[in-house]
Amino acid sequence: MNKRPIASLFALFACLSGPPADAGGQAYYAWPTDASRMLTSTFGEYRSHRFHAGMDVKTFGQVGYKALAVRPGSVSRVEVSPWGYGRVLYLLLDTGETAVYGHLQKFAPAIAARVREEQQRTGRYAVSLRFEKGEIPVAQDELIGWTGQSGSGAPHLHFELRDAEESPLNPLLKGYQVKDAIPPSIRKVMVIPLNATARVDGDLEPLILTPRAAQRGRMQIDRTIPLFGRVAFAVSMLDQIDGAANRMNVHSYRLLIDDREIFSARCDHYPYQLDHQADLDRDYRALVREGDLFQRLFREIGNELPFYAGDKPWYGALECDPASGAANWLTGITRALGFFWDLPSGVTILERGPHTLRIEARDFNGNLSIVEGRLQSGPPPEPAADPQGVDPAQASYTISAAYYDSYVRAALSASRPLRRLPLLTARYGDGHEEEIVLTRGGRNLLLGGVPLLPNRPGPVRLRIASPEDEKPLHDVMLNFITVRKGRDKKVTTQDGLCELSFAEETLFKPLFVRANTRNRGAEKLPLVSRIYEIEPADVPMSSFVTVLIRTEPGLSRPGQVALYRRAPRDQWKYIGRESGAHGAIGSRSRELGEFALIRDSEAPVITAVIPAAGARLSQRTPLLRAGVRDALSGIGDDEPYALILDGERLITEYDPEGGRLLHQVESPLSAGRHTLEVVVRDRCGNEARTSSTFHVN
Repeated sequence: MNKRPIASLFALFACLSGPPADAGGQAYYAWPTDASRMLTSTFGEYRSHRFHAGMDVKTFGQVGYKALAVRPGSVSRVEVSPWGYGRVLYLLLDTGETAVYGHLQKFAPAIAARVREEQQRTGRYAVSLRFEKGEIPVAQDELIGWTGQSGSGAPHLHFELRDAEESPLNPLLKGYQVKDAIPPSIRKVMVIPLNATARVDGDLEPLILTPRAAQRGRMQIDRTIPLFGRVAFAVSMLDQIDGAANRMNVHSYRLLIDDREIFSARCDHYPYQLDHQADLDRDYRALVREGDLFQRLFREIGNELPFYAGDKPWYGALECDPASGAANWLTGITRALGFFWDLPSGVTILERGPHTLRIEARDFNGNLSIVEGRLQSGPPPEPAADPQGVDPAQASYTISAAYYDSYVRAALSASRPLRRLPLLTARYGDGHEEEIVLTRGGRNLLLGGVPLLPNRPGPVRLRIASPEDEKPLHDVMLNFITVRKGRDKKVTTQDGLCELSFAEETLFKPLFVRANTRNRGAEKLPLVSRIYEIEPADVPMSSFVTVLIRTEPGLSRPGQVALYRRAPRDQWKYIGRESGAHGAIGSRSRELGEFALIRDSEAPVITAVIPAAGARLSQRTPLLRAGVRDALSGIGDDEPYALILDGERLITEYDPEGGRLLHQVESPLSAGRHTLEVVVRDRCGNEARTSSTFHVN
């Protein structure tokens, strides 16, 4: 008896009749595959500028396990692409939610047939198909495909659940049981000054501490941390589950001061339109500068994610000894009286004196890790006079500037120890002048915080002067251009050849842009322009900035020239190729950094064509394949490649990670001679061709 029609009718009825009344009122969700019940990635992990929207089920490096419907429903969409999720299936459940199955090797036969029809109709491998509700009904536990490694990554099943608005949900909320007795690991704690007057251990740069293990699940910071002004915490932490060495996301975490909860968060769901705010949930600067991923324990302005228990500006941040940190006499008086009208509502007041610190991290199974420490809230010590030192006028100085979101850490190095502190003033581009408070960072080192203010344009002149007669001793210019959030702005480099265009939606926060230009130097690549160093590269952006670089008049073969950005390990990454006015070439980028125009005049390389020339096959439905690689611009996503058999262009699959073109012959080839042609073109139009003649017995 054929059971498929019965199952299909049952699934269609369940899909159309609304949510079922499951036992106990809790909907039952089957496990999505027979591969394993082990995970290699969890919900909410950080990816480049986004979150991991589901969970990855371990398939032990193999493909071909069953992908199964977690509930009754119907197929709503399937997509096929060389990139991202590869072969992906969207299943509309009877609950109104959507289940997503990514990186599949194959779809179930009925679905695969629809995909083949669309591929034949369009002549393309990449397709996207949508279906009416109930058009392809599916019963719970019914086979919908097989696990694979299509798209990006090693073999595994990527599984998501989305609510009725297509917002990702943590699948573990649906009652899935995963064996896990391992508590999270809190590896480092970072304390972050948030403005020019804040100090952490007397300095304006973030302080990173490594706790020591005290007992299982509990760690200790051995030193007291001095804090002043507005500061916040972040932690480098990871979770693991039984049987997997992968670094996974921590489900929930809390910050407590004096046993009072200051901040807490749970990673359960988020709207897709806020996916890019992953760069605000984690500390993007530490990722760029330190190469480490820190989870912020505070909510910055612009962060609209729903993870956090509080939704007010700067929820989780601390204002330490606010009376001493007042900017003027009026706020000093009101703060001393207990009125903090000038502080954001989410900030927690930390009065002067000792306090206890406690950070908790829990995984989904409730395994708990704790870090404890001690804080001291109050102003840094007054700079002590050095009786062996000289007057400020008798020393020479250098100033180094390190930029942060809203201030510059100005480090003044004196050639000799100083008996007294010099004066440091900051004069802004509009003429406004401020005296910068200095503190000692060492015997010959003085530190000052220079505010970066959206309403105070650059450049800023920093001037060191004698405290007696204010005679100038040394000065330096801080050159930057202010780009405000929510406004269009064009920034042009000093040579006039590189232009950045910021749109209204580009920024999370004001950006203080610095640009330097340098020549080729030791670069061996075929550069067509100078190299433009655009900072800050460590501040995340909400959307894209357009970067255009003008070329010389009469540039030959401009189609081979594109915009590249230097990536880690000194590799240059292709960004794109768009034409602008006056011969400019560029593209959009979500990151700042080093940019240049590079010419790609080399065609891709084709290797290992199979069947090889002269081969004789007994198999009449062979797998046709060829290796392809490209050194610079790479192979694009508009299918600029093909396997052509006896003059007929085939539906060609591209595996970018393996560097292969593939086509599985389905109809037996006739006996005799056949010719396989391989054509591939890179993003700059360079084309390679080869052919192989083989025989079928």
